[in-house]
Amino acid sequence: LPISTPSPLPIAILRIDLSLLWLYSPHFAVFFKMCWTSLPRNFHRIRKAASKTNSLISIGELMQRTKPDAASRIATAQWLRQQMPIRIARRIEDMFQLPHVFIINPHISKVLDAYLETFQVIDTCPEIRTEADEANFVNLIQAQLAQHSPGTRLIAEGYRDVRRLYPSIQLERFLHDHFATRIAIRILMDNYVEMRTPRAGYLGVVCQGMRPLDIVKEIAGELSDLTQSLYGCAPEVEYRGNPDCVLDYIPRHVKYMVRELLKNAFRATVERHLSRGEDCKDFDMPKVAVEL
Repeated sequence: LPISTPSPLPIAILRIDLSLLWLYSPHFAVFFKMCWTSLPRNFHRIRKAASKTNSLISIGELMQRTKPDAASRIATAQWLRQQMPIRIARRIEDMFQLPHVFIINPHISKVLDAYLETFQVIDTCPEIRTEADEANFVNLIQAQLAQHSPGTRLIAEGYRDVRRLYPSIQLERFLHDHFATRIAIRILMDNYVEMRTPRAGYLGVVCQGMRPLDIVKEIAGELSDLTQSLYGCAPEVEYRGNPDCVLDYIPRHVKYMVRELLKNAFRATVERHLSRGEDCKDFDMPKVAVEL
């Protein structure tokens, strides 16, 4: 046939193949939809935002900017309106570059949708000049915080689903960057919301003069009771170093890290000895050492 007259045969074959796939593959509808779904309308704005340089901020700088007066709140809102789209856009770009099987997972798709929505509402938010503008912006931020609350669980469930199908898939770098940025974004957003209602001993989400020993003792007590109920015994905790140290930091993050470390230490200590056939009452269990 002449080049200008394409044969209808490939089209017919394509129609037959598609119909067969539709009948015999229950997941084909999802696959077909994802293949033909266009990119977001604001995709070029997302890429442009992702290419910009974001401003870094330390805990000390965050504390200096955290003031409850109207001028400080407006200045912080203006900074967030400028900086948040950059951070959100980079996470969106990272997700667009993931393997297709990961993106079409329902849990991961919800996370991506949440990031797309957050970028859109912040990127299109009007300029913040007055207290009324700032009040509207804080409501927007609170709504987006709630939208992203299940994000960690959704990523974990999606990752588990994909690893079950593809055990060799490599996503560690993405997960590290995603969660590190997620923590930073939530600190900025939470701190902005909290700065409106000052609390004694706090500047936003940062606790001034936080004593790590108090946090460790509280969590160690909870885990000791839990370990005792599960195994019939629990190791003691020995505190070393400088127990009177204090620092300005975010208690919620310290609690999460300490809980995970102590939980692993308690479990490993008990299970190591129980695996030898020893009874809890018949041996002196080594202590879990915590150095401050």
